[in-house]
Amino acid sequence: MLAKKYGARLVFEVRDLWPLTLIELGGASPRQPFIRLMQWSEDYAYKVADKVVSVLPRAADYMQCHGMALEKFLYVPNGIELSAAEYCEELPEAHKQKLLELKASGKLLVGYAGKVGLSNVLGPLLEAIAGCDDDSIHAIILGDGELLPQLQEQVKRLNLECQVTFLEAVSRKQVADFLKHLDVAYVGYQRQPLYRFGVSPTKVNDYMLAALPIIYAVDAPGNVVAESGAGITCLPENNLAIRDAILELRNMGSDARQAMGNRGKKWLVENRDYAVLAKRFLDGVCADHGAPPLLAQ
Repeated sequence: MLAKKYGARLVFEVRDLWPLTLIELGGASPRQPFIRLMQWSEDYAYKVADKVVSVLPRAADYMQCHGMALEKFLYVPNGIELSAAEYCEELPEAHKQKLLELKASGKLLVGYAGKVGLSNVLGPLLEAIAGCDDDSIHAIILGDGELLPQLQEQVKRLNLECQVTFLEAVSRKQVADFLKHLDVAYVGYQRQPLYRFGVSPTKVNDYMLAALPIIYAVDAPGNVVAESGAGITCLPENNLAIRDAILELRNMGSDARQAMGNRGKKWLVENRDYAVLAKRFLDGVCADHGAPPLLAQ
């Protein structure tokens, strides 16, 4: 109604597919009244929007089945502010001392920063660390979430107390300082049909900006790690594949790991800078409508 009143373009931006996420990840019934209402709202938005923007590269496959005309779709992934690292804050002293102590002892630090939850699978990483049978490899998990107690119990069960460190969550501005201490970064997702439409994890951008080689245990379209050469892709929820990736990165040496990380950072600067993505957004949204002079500049 507002778009019609003001003669404006109506842009529907989709970050996650709802209610499909609740159905496929949460087990909700498609017949549940609230789910049906959400589905009706989503379908309506696809039909009436002038443009549909999503961070998911293959989302159009789903959206077309719910009433969207293909020409409306525009893929604009999550990006990063390249100057963000310049404004980072230092870690708490206890965090920093622990990291420096591990580095001084010659450990290869494999790290994760973010929510410890259902979608970000960390259990197989711990099993992979155990399978390496090498106490010079150390995992560091920075963050909290509902599955943290379960992971801590898994560490005890696997006798990994000397090879895994949990650090309390810090502010967004302190994450960059944490990443400076790592040798390798990890991201892993569940094996879920939902991810057939793609994912766009922001932590991967943070890892690439820090020029870290990445172990990417994700099965989804839009694999920027493979595209950029920033790391090793392996099967999700597969501790043997993750173990092999860790050992490969350890054996290649620090110079080769740094070269891998630098490739990722270069790719990120060229493809995921918000200035690049903003132009893609404006060009796509205004292409068949005409942009105001200020936006066109």
